[in-house]
Amino acid sequence: MAHPTCRHIIDAVEQLYGTKIVEQSRCPYRNRARFVAYYLCRQLTLMSYPGIANVFKRDHTSVLHGVRRAEEMLEREPIHTLAVSELRAMLGEN
Repeated sequence: MAHPTCRHIIDAVEQLYGTKIVEQSRCPYRNRARFVAYYLCRQLTLMSYPGIANVFKRDHTSVLHGVRRAEEMLEREPIHTLAVSELRAMLGEN
């Protein structure tokens, strides 16, 4: 399978977390899901921060902050590491 697109990643994250992540919301649960999506978009696509920000209708600095937060979450919270592994499997990445 070809590399997933941001749209595929968004769909997979929304399915796994059970929430919409592109909506303008500051709900902590949605934020964490969105940060994971930013992280995966950065890891699995060739898109730049501004490109990812455009997809999510955010500023590129928001995406940069979200990727950093996702990296921190992955170090501290095993549940997010499991979620990223499951999402990679859903997207056909190993």
